[in-house]
Amino acid sequence: MAQVSECFTIGSIVSCVTCLNKELEGEVLAFDQQTKMLVLKSSASNGQAKLNDIHMINLARVSDIKEKKDATSSSESPQPLNLFKISTRARNQVEEKRRVISALKAGVSPEGQNLFLNISKTMHHEVTWSNADIIVMKQVRVCPPYRVQDVRVHNEDSRGGAPLTHTESRAVSHVKKMVDKYYKDLQLQSANANTPAAAGNLSGTASATPTPPAKQ
Repeated sequence: MAQVSECFTIGSIVSCVTCLNKELEGEVLAFDQQTKMLVLKSSASNGQAKLNDIHMINLARVSDIKEKKDATSSSESPQPLNLFKISTRARNQVEEKRRVISALKAGVSPEGQNLFLNISKTMHHEVTWSNADIIVMKQVRVCPPYRVQDVRVHNEDSRGGAPLTHTESRAVSHVKKMVDKYYKDLQLQSANANTPAAAGNLSGTASATPTPPAKQ
């Protein structure tokens, strides 16, 4: 257990090493002595200048805590944190990790995993797992083997043959287009990789143009 300071000043720069041997460094936004919880703000991991990463750190699980820079008198007062929102986000992330583990245990194919990641790039938090099925927007289900014909409305089995609503129909159509584009892009990448030029680049060789003989 790390030696915990009696107090961390708001606005100071602190670094520490987590139990996963990952070094974190950021500006102190909040510190609670009773629970030994420290909140740091660092530059966004996605590189966007207008955003920041917020780290909630349990000081009982870190080591090598250092205060690298004192707070300046001109430090701005931090915006109030929405603890309920942060707690909800953390809980949702834990639940999502559990669903991913369940999906892997259900034997999800590499194709299913890659399709899930591809959809997640644009749908973000609207994609999740239900055993081996991909659930999109809580309205659409993509079942193994994850082809266009495997896209259906989420609650199809319990509908009793009822027609789709306009919203459901649009959602299913949208996901079908995403799945279709995903496989077309794969085919294009495969075709490009199998061209003679691509094969030469991959092997580190290039076709040479014969040099014409010198004029006598």
